[in-house]
Amino acid sequence: MDDETMIARRRGVMTGGTPPRRSRGRLADEVYDTLLGQLMSLRIEPGSRVTIDVLARELGVSQTPIRDALNRMEAEGLVVRVPHAGYRIPPRSPVSDSRTCLRSACSSSRQRRADPQNAHR
Repeated sequence: MDDETMIARRRGVMTGGTPPRRSRGRLADEVYDTLLGQLMSLRIEPGSRVTIDVLARELGVSQTPIRDALNRMEAEGLVVRVPHAGYRIPPRSPVSDSRTCLRSACSSSRQRRADPQNAHR
């Protein structure tokens, strides 16, 4: 689910004015997916600082699902908690490493397709 859809659903735009009722766990999963998508697309850049307050306002949700999602991301090594300052995206994280690998593989594949002599490799 993209950011705009999630925000619209939380504000009740898509449901006639009343936000849909859902469990905290499910909302935290949606927030996690949204934040992971932002990391993968580099909308949240490696090395940047993120705070619960700002994310809650941007996504139109309370602080609890943001906190739950960030705790899960911290356990997976995607963010680092900074005492009294929020969270920081590490300069090199599993997400950025994955992006680098994918970018390299796509580039190699593109080069092979562009060079007819190397097409058989």
